[in-house]
Amino acid sequence: MAEALKINNTLTTIELGYNDIGVEGAKDVAEALKINKTLTTIHLERNYIGSEGAKYLAWALEINKTLTTIHLYYTSIGATGQKHLAEALKINKTSSTTIYASDIYQKQNIYPLTNSGTVRLNSSLCCWVCKDEVEQLAAVSVPGFRVR
Repeated sequence: MAEALKINNTLTTIELGYNDIGVEGAKDVAEALKINKTLTTIHLERNYIGSEGAKYLAWALEINKTLTTIHLYYTSIGATGQKHLAEALKINKTSSTTIYASDIYQKQNIYPLTNSGTVRLNSSLCCWVCKDEVEQLAAVSVPGFRVR
């Protein structure tokens, strides 16, 4: 599938959620995203990719200029993975990308991590974390991003 994405010139959205792709699958997808110039939206929710998988996706996001939406709900990227993605958003100056990520199953005590507008207009990392994770996020915070 990742090889097909490298040569794709028609698909703009792909749904890969719930496919148990893991870290290696995230690495393969990231390699394809470095080359692909048509995908605008990718769904990877409910795949355990962890912070390492997020790091691979962040590297791809530094290069890819067409992705506008990445869904990473329940992928266990944690605060470290969120930092990798936030750094990538700062590097890629031509893309207007929103990344949706969440590792929390309960609905109470949730705070969004979004850019403050100082990094780049129309780019954001929207991560939902529980109140207990706020200190952990603050420890790996990226300048220009804030926890609200």
